[in-house]
Amino acid sequence: MIRDLYPSRVSDTPHKLHRMEPVCYGLWDRSAPLTAEQVEAYIVTLGGEGSHIYTSNERIDIPAAVARDVADPTGCGDAYRGGLLYGLLNGLDWEVTGRIAGLMGAIKIEQHGTQNHSFSVAEFRQRYRESYDTDLE
Repeated sequence: MIRDLYPSRVSDTPHKLHRMEPVCYGLWDRSAPLTAEQVEAYIVTLGGEGSHIYTSNERIDIPAAVARDVADPTGCGDAYRGGLLYGLLNGLDWEVTGRIAGLMGAIKIEQHGTQNHSFSVAEFRQRYRESYDTDLE
């Protein structure tokens, strides 16, 4: 299970989160604290500052991908979650999954509208290399 949380309400101690508003879908009893034991990982998005992925034993800092232009942030969260789902469905590790998600958000923010962006696999691999200085395997 993945939770996307408002970063302004997140402490650096992931197991002590209380009464936070989830951004993504799903039911959550807000009267009970969200703990690392309840989820495999949870993600804190920080916009142009990247994101953090908390797992049961570590915090993975995902740097922001390079956006060539900032046109419209509408739909960036959906694009980010699409990248997360791609990584999860393909068995990628959390670091690569988070980087794919971040790049999806960066590509989306360059276009007006909610989901008006497109790219080829080769273009995505090139953008990944440009943003993270490593190849996408």
